[in-house]
Amino acid sequence: MCRDLASIIGSGSFGTSIAQVLALNFEEIRLFGRDDEIVASINNKKINNRYHPLIKLNKNIFAYNIYNDHKLLRESNLIIFCVPSGVMRDVAHLCRDDILDKIVISTAKGIEYPSLKYMTTLLKEELNSTLVFSLSGPTFADELIRNNLSGMTLGIDNYDCKDKLIRSLSTSNLMIDFSENVEGVELCGILKNIYAVAVGIFDSFITSNNAHYTFLNLAYKEMDYILKSLKFKDLSMLFCGFGDLSLTSNIDKSRNRTLGLIIGKYINIDLSKSTITFESVKSAKSIEIIAKNHGLDVPIIRFVNMAFNDPSNIRKNMTNLLINLNNVMY
Repeated sequence: MCRDLASIIGSGSFGTSIAQVLALNFEEIRLFGRDDEIVASINNKKINNRYHPLIKLNKNIFAYNIYNDHKLLRESNLIIFCVPSGVMRDVAHLCRDDILDKIVISTAKGIEYPSLKYMTTLLKEELNSTLVFSLSGPTFADELIRNNLSGMTLGIDNYDCKDKLIRSLSTSNLMIDFSENVEGVELCGILKNIYAVAVGIFDSFITSNNAHYTFLNLAYKEMDYILKSLKFKDLSMLFCGFGDLSLTSNIDKSRNRTLGLIIGKYINIDLSKSTITFESVKSAKSIEIIAKNHGLDVPIIRFVNMAFNDPSNIRKNMTNLLINLNNVMY
């Protein structure tokens, strides 16, 4: 980058983890959040007391309030958005005058509803910029911040920036592959969350290992079918594809897998009041609409939407799904 300074917008679990990793490559990392308590904790103790209370952050990480200090973004050439998709447009609009001509990366896993716009499209609109890219991969924040070996895919369609940006993001324990399909990399992150919910529901009924991996493979096939049908090719074997789907679907600390397990066990949960953002709820609705607009048959996506809308019939719908999947050829 032109200056050895990067800014992360979003001081939650993932944003703090990205800050910790990139602190190895930059002289200074600025982490912007909206919670003054977290900002004070990072600056005074080098600890994010809410999300990573046991992790000492690198000394070159400094926190700021996004509402009061967003003008400080002007000194950084690399801006990474680590905020939920539901607030992305508002945050981007707040910072638009401070991010002119900057390289911007989105890590969000959602689609704006009902516009059906990807987050990179939204950011390009709000920031009036073409230098907007995506980053996604099989990474749990609590492992990333501990510098465990991890992989991520950079969606970038600007070859003038590619090599320098990959070097800026890579560390000895963070491997970066890339695709020129910026929205395709985003879509992988969206789809894997929906399919992780489906796998969680399935596993709440059936505990056979054979059955689990059969269903996971069917989910992988449907995901690959959607990507190829939407002209996003050669993504399935990148970190954002197979790796991320596997991680999110198989590990119980995955929020979306856990959501599926909860729904499958008929445990009541009011998603509208949850403190955890389950972006897959709106994403599943959006993806089903996109699939319908392109004439795609996506039975697992439909099943997840039915599960969200009417959990009482989930067992019957699962039986019908398995019968349907036996007749589907992607």
